[in-house]
Amino acid sequence: MNSTLKQLAHQSGITVNAELEQFAQLLINECYNRAEKQYHHSSDEWDKAVMAVMDSIDELFGVEE
Repeated sequence: MNSTLKQLAHQSGITVNAELEQFAQLLINECYNRAEKQYHHSSDEWDKAVMAVMDSIDELFGVEE
């Protein structure tokens, strides 16, 4: 499990099991995919902003596609 996810789980006082880990990864992937759908949607400025968000999500959580 990603260290950021472990830290967030610890902060929230929950114990992570395989099901919760899978749920967290699916949630992160969905956020990444939503951002990805907006890429090439409008202007170059928008694309740069969306790519920055996608890079940030990937860097923070790691994205499993």
